[in-house]
Amino acid sequence: MAMRETPRSLRAYFLFIGVLVVLGAGLEVTRRSFDIVSWLSIARMLTGFAYLGLGLFTHRLLRTAPQAFYYVLVANLFVVTLGTVVVAAYIDVDVPALLGLSLTGIITVYLFNSVRRLSAEARSATTP
Repeated sequence: MAMRETPRSLRAYFLFIGVLVVLGAGLEVTRRSFDIVSWLSIARMLTGFAYLGLGLFTHRLLRTAPQAFYYVLVANLFVVTLGTVVVAAYIDVDVPALLGLSLTGIITVYLFNSVRRLSAEARSATTP
Protein backbone atom coordinates (compact mmCIF):
# COMPACT_ATOMS: atom_id res chain seq x y z
CA MET A 1 0.00 0.00 0.00
CA ALA A 2 1.41 3.36 -1.02
CA MET A 3 1.87 6.15 1.49
CA ARG A 4 -0.54 9.03 1.07
CA GLU A 5 -0.18 12.54 2.33
CA THR A 6 -2.80 13.68 4.86
CA PRO A 7 -3.61 17.27 5.87
CA ARG A 8 -1.80 16.70 9.17
CA SER A 9 1.33 15.30 7.53
CA LEU A 10 1.29 18.11 4.96
CA ARG A 11 1.04 20.62 7.79
CA ALA A 12 3.90 18.96 9.67
CA TYR A 13 6.05 18.97 6.52
CA PHE A 14 5.55 22.69 5.87
CA LEU A 15 6.15 23.63 9.51
CA PHE A 16 9.27 21.46 9.82
CA ILE A 17 10.83 22.52 6.52
CA GLY A 18 9.86 26.15 7.16
CA VAL A 19 11.68 26.20 10.50
CA LEU A 20 14.76 24.51 9.00
CA VAL A 21 14.91 26.92 6.05
CA VAL A 22 14.38 30.04 8.18
CA LEU A 23 17.05 29.02 10.67
CA GLY A 24 19.54 27.86 8.03
CA ALA A 25 19.11 30.89 5.79
CA GLY A 26 19.13 33.21 8.80
CA LEU A 27 22.50 31.83 9.88
CA GLU A 28 23.86 32.27 6.35
CA VAL A 29 22.71 35.90 6.23
CA THR A 30 24.38 36.75 9.55
CA ARG A 31 27.71 35.26 8.45
CA ARG A 32 28.04 37.01 5.10
CA SER A 33 28.51 40.45 3.69
CA PHE A 34 25.73 41.52 1.37
CA ASP A 35 26.59 39.87 -1.92
CA ILE A 36 24.49 37.86 -4.36
CA VAL A 37 24.66 34.71 -2.21
CA SER A 38 23.43 36.70 0.78
CA TRP A 39 20.46 38.02 -1.20
CA LEU A 40 19.63 34.47 -2.23
CA SER A 41 19.74 33.47 1.44
CA ILE A 42 17.27 36.25 2.21
CA ALA A 43 15.00 34.94 -0.58
CA ARG A 44 15.28 31.43 0.88
CA MET A 45 14.40 32.78 4.32
CA LEU A 46 11.29 34.45 2.86
CA THR A 47 10.18 31.17 1.26
CA GLY A 48 10.79 29.53 4.64
CA PHE A 49 8.41 32.02 6.25
CA ALA A 50 5.91 31.29 3.48
CA TYR A 51 6.23 27.57 4.28
CA LEU A 52 5.52 28.36 7.93
CA GLY A 53 2.41 30.27 6.88
CA LEU A 54 1.24 27.33 4.78
CA GLY A 55 1.83 25.03 7.73
CA LEU A 56 -0.09 27.23 10.15
CA PHE A 57 -3.11 27.57 7.87
CA THR A 58 -3.03 24.24 6.00
CA HIS A 59 -6.60 23.13 6.66
CA ARG A 60 -8.15 26.49 5.82
CA LEU A 61 -6.02 26.97 2.69
CA LEU A 62 -6.83 23.50 1.38
CA ARG A 63 -10.53 24.41 1.47
CA THR A 64 -10.43 28.03 0.37
CA ALA A 65 -7.19 28.86 -1.48
CA PRO A 66 -5.11 25.85 -2.59
CA GLN A 67 -3.40 28.07 -5.17
CA ALA A 68 -1.41 29.60 -2.28
CA PHE A 69 0.43 26.28 -2.02
CA TYR A 70 1.20 26.35 -5.75
CA TYR A 71 2.56 29.90 -5.63
CA VAL A 72 4.86 29.16 -2.70
CA LEU A 73 6.07 25.87 -4.18
CA VAL A 74 6.90 27.52 -7.51
CA ALA A 75 8.63 30.42 -5.73
CA ASN A 76 10.70 27.96 -3.70
CA LEU A 77 11.65 25.99 -6.80
CA PHE A 78 12.63 29.26 -8.53
CA VAL A 79 14.81 30.37 -5.58
CA VAL A 80 16.53 26.98 -5.34
CA THR A 81 17.11 26.91 -9.11
CA LEU A 82 18.42 30.47 -9.15
CA GLY A 83 20.70 29.72 -6.20
CA THR A 84 22.09 26.64 -7.89
CA VAL A 85 22.72 28.51 -11.15
CA VAL A 86 24.42 31.43 -9.38
CA VAL A 87 26.65 29.18 -7.32
CA ALA A 88 27.52 27.16 -10.43
CA ALA A 89 28.33 30.33 -12.38
CA TYR A 90 30.31 32.17 -9.70
CA ILE A 91 31.96 29.37 -7.78
CA ASP A 92 31.89 26.01 -9.51
CA VAL A 93 29.43 23.38 -10.62
CA ASP A 94 28.51 21.64 -7.41
CA VAL A 95 27.19 18.09 -7.81
CA PRO A 96 25.42 18.05 -4.39
CA ALA A 97 23.68 21.31 -5.32
CA LEU A 98 22.52 19.78 -8.60
CA LEU A 99 21.24 16.74 -6.73
CA GLY A 100 19.46 19.05 -4.29
CA LEU A 101 17.87 20.87 -7.20
CA SER A 102 16.67 17.58 -8.66
CA LEU A 103 15.30 16.46 -5.30
CA THR A 104 13.53 19.81 -4.85
CA GLY A 105 11.89 19.38 -8.24
CA ILE A 106 10.70 15.87 -7.43
CA ILE A 107 9.33 16.94 -4.02
CA THR A 108 7.59 19.92 -5.64
CA VAL A 109 5.79 17.68 -8.13
CA TYR A 110 4.79 15.31 -5.32
CA LEU A 111 3.46 18.20 -3.20
CA PHE A 112 1.55 19.66 -6.17
CA ASN A 113 -0.24 16.34 -6.64
CA SER A 114 -0.87 15.92 -2.91
CA VAL A 115 -2.28 19.43 -2.53
CA ARG A 116 -4.54 18.95 -5.54
CA ARG A 117 -5.92 15.68 -4.10
CA LEU A 118 -6.24 16.97 -0.52
CA SER A 119 -7.90 20.17 -1.69
CA ALA A 120 -10.48 18.22 -3.67
CA GLU A 121 -11.13 16.00 -0.65
CA ALA A 122 -11.43 18.98 1.71
CA ARG A 123 -13.81 20.80 -0.60
CA SER A 124 -16.01 17.73 -1.09
CA ALA A 125 -16.13 17.14 2.67
CA THR A 126 -17.38 20.69 3.35
CA THR A 127 -20.01 20.88 0.62
CA PRO A 128 -23.46 19.57 1.63
